[in-house]
Amino acid sequence: MLSVNAEAMKIVRRILESPEALGVEVSRLSNGSVLIDMGQKAPGSWQAGRLFTLVTVGGLGQVSFEGFTLAGVRLPAIRLLVDRPLVACMGCQVAGWRLVDEPDAPILAGPARTLNNPPDYHAALSGHRDAHHEGVVTVQMSRPVTGEMAQVMAQACGLAPENLYVLASRHACMVSTVQVPARGIETAMHRLALEGFELDRIQHAWCTGPVPPLVDDELASMGRINDALYYGGEVGLYVDAPDDLLESLAPKVVSEVSSLARRSFADVYREAGYDFHAIPLAAHTPAVLHMTNIRSGRTFSAGHLDLEVLERSFFGGA
Repeated sequence: MLSVNAEAMKIVRRILESPEALGVEVSRLSNGSVLIDMGQKAPGSWQAGRLFTLVTVGGLGQVSFEGFTLAGVRLPAIRLLVDRPLVACMGCQVAGWRLVDEPDAPILAGPARTLNNPPDYHAALSGHRDAHHEGVVTVQMSRPVTGEMAQVMAQACGLAPENLYVLASRHACMVSTVQVPARGIETAMHRLALEGFELDRIQHAWCTGPVPPLVDDELASMGRINDALYYGGEVGLYVDAPDDLLESLAPKVVSEVSSLARRSFADVYREAGYDFHAIPLAAHTPAVLHMTNIRSGRTFSAGHLDLEVLERSFFGGA
């Protein structure tokens, strides 16, 4: 049986072999779990961002970089391709495990979510339960990861604490600036689930998103990386479903029809009391969606890249 934690550990071991070259720092927490700082205090790197992205999808993807032009400025962009999107994106990549029920509680992603018992909502949607003696979790927050936090994670996953690996970054770092714009597939799938679409119909997927200019400000960076996803993210899904269903669905799953359309994420987050979970679920959508029916070969597209919002977000100041 496929183990996404075993696959992710192959990547983690690559990180552990060359932490200095990747700009990351490795330590043991008080409970014995391994902390890999990829952007809290450590500087990180482009390659660290690529590997972090691969870990979030349980090792079931390919990541590359390309270009994106905005207001005459040539920026990098990230491209993610996955072949088992239900497991890779719903089971692993979604930041869906809230460690405790508090506004500022860490929200966890990564393949260890398939070990967590009971699983969070999105992990349960994937239908995939892992059974591996090691687990990998990712967290994006500015405050330190503690041994107490890791102990809760390990216990929830049924792991010996020393077999839990925590990859951590803050919002305002290279790794988060790279990996968040690569979350378009999970965003589209989450919205399709809200529309009642059967996610196991999706067989292959890809997404692209611009990597915004790096800024050493947590709120400004969180705004930019999420704007990159919602206003610059493009997603392609290869599905087995009737044409009429795809034609009706695609226009419902793009940011231009969201109640928060054209608003910067930083403003929305601020008005939500800095609580990510207080933002309406339906607001999390990619800018552009292409749904290709593998039965007919037809592609149904909706949405557009909102370059005006991106320009204001990326170049309007911190």
